[in-house]
Amino acid sequence: MQAFSIIAAAALVLSTTTMAGLVPRGGGFYASCGAPLRGGEAGTVTFLCPNDEGKTIQSILNVNQCIGNQNGQLVLQAGGGFVAGCKWGQCAIGAFDSDRGYVNTALNCAECGDGQGNWVQSAIDLNDFVVNRNGLTMCFDVVSEKA
Repeated sequence: MQAFSIIAAAALVLSTTTMAGLVPRGGGFYASCGAPLRGGEAGTVTFLCPNDEGKTIQSILNVNQCIGNQNGQLVLQAGGGFVAGCKWGQCAIGAFDSDRGYVNTALNCAECGDGQGNWVQSAIDLNDFVVNRNGLTMCFDVVSEKA
C-alpha cells in the first residue's frame, strides 16, 4: 500500500510539473482585441490589442508554435509546427461552424495533410487559447512581437 502511495504521489508531481509549462493561458483575446488578421510570414497572425493604458499595440504572434497538425486536424499543441503539414497559402482567418455560424477568430486552413496522402480542410478557434496581456498576445509561453 505504501509503495502504491509513493508511486501515485510521484506521478502526481511529475504530471503537474510536466504540464505546468504546457497549459495554455485561458484565451479570450477577442473581447479586447477584435478579429485578428493572417500574417504574411507562414504561421503568423497579427493582432491589434489595447495595453493597460488603453494604447493599441499591433503585434504578430507565431501561432505555428502553438498549433499542430494531427492527421489533418489543427490542434492546440505546445511546440506546434502545423505549417510543415498544411499549405499556409491556403489558410485564412474566419471559418463557418455548423453550431456557431461564422467564427471570425478561427484559423481556417483549406489544405492540411492527413498522413494518408490526402489534403483536408481544418479550422481552430484562436480565441480558445490566445490571450491579451498588456497589448501583446500569447499562447502557451509564446509571446507576440510588436510590429
